[in-house]
Amino acid sequence: MEALKQIEGLIHAKWSIFKSILALVKLEAQLAGKSILPLLVSVGMFIMVLLTFWLLTCILAGYLIFLQFGNFLIALGAVFLLNLVLIGFLSGYLFHTLKNMSFSRTRAYFSGQMDARDDYQKKIKVANQAN
Repeated sequence: MEALKQIEGLIHAKWSIFKSILALVKLEAQLAGKSILPLLVSVGMFIMVLLTFWLLTCILAGYLIFLQFGNFLIALGAVFLLNLVLIGFLSGYLFHTLKNMSFSRTRAYFSGQMDARDDYQKKIKVANQAN
């Protein structure tokens, strides 16, 4: 019973995040004076075309490997390996980007670990070294 309550809470939290993001996108669209529907349709169509292109590329690569080696399992494994390598590369890039967006200096500043005066002195020192 406790697990069901936790799952319900998780679903409710995810749904509220989705609603908040949708409200933010709507507000941005209103501020820009535009409707949100064309944006959502465009993003959906872009994702659909991108997935279709990737599926077609995987099928073509698998077919070419099958023609080269004559074994279906080798072709399937090669395409699977290609997808794993791409997922690994993209997840590494994602983690690198998230690490750069972590705002560690901002958190340190607001938590009191970094004094504003020290930060100002560092900026002056860097500016003086540049001159």
